[in-house]
Amino acid sequence: MDGFGIQGLVPVDGESPTQLLVLDDRAFDVLSAVLPLASAGTVRVHEAAGRCAELIRRDRTWTPKAVTAMVCRDLRTVPEPLLPTGLTLRPVCRVPEDPPDGVSLTDAVAAAGRAMPAGEVSTAALVTYLRSLPEGPRLFAAVDDDGVVRGTSGSRTFFSDAYVFFVNTDPGWRRGGVGLSMTAAALRSAVKSGATRASLDASGPGIPLYRRLGFTAVAQITQFSRSG
Repeated sequence: MDGFGIQGLVPVDGESPTQLLVLDDRAFDVLSAVLPLASAGTVRVHEAAGRCAELIRRDRTWTPKAVTAMVCRDLRTVPEPLLPTGLTLRPVCRVPEDPPDGVSLTDAVAAAGRAMPAGEVSTAALVTYLRSLPEGPRLFAAVDDDGVVRGTSGSRTFFSDAYVFFVNTDPGWRRGGVGLSMTAAALRSAVKSGATRASLDASGPGIPLYRRLGFTAVAQITQFSRSG
């Protein structure tokens, strides 16, 4: 879907996740038509689309979260911070085609669940969502010496543009550079896939971290999510 003020995917198979970006209220009529068809997934609504945001809020099956959209326009400038001592970067085995020696997706999502506020996400739904993503996203985990996942990150690449997501740090490992290093790892993976620019959605505490990697804030967004 690519129309006035709206772009993204609304799958008709009932299994793949909905992924929509609403830029302004020109999208209202189209969104009104497609929202009842939307499966589980994410709708990101810019602050200029107030009517669209209210439309989604009225459907109480969508959970809103205020975030800041940030962009890095030149991935060549991104530093490469190391993980803290005691942690090792590993790929996550999201689908059968991924490296078989990677961390299991279930373990990575369990770690992400521990990092999030209680009740914010269903780990089972998150596993299903991540497995269903198209375009081959790459996920990563920071694993301690006992094999426990302490941090996660991921990126998806669309030609020269990348989107970073799934950045989480175990509460006991915060303020030690785990999030910074894991985000950088996701960006390095995106560069290898041809990306030159990247974007992400940041919560308040993450904004200073992402600025250190060359990101700048560009818009306030309400991120609506719904599990299957």
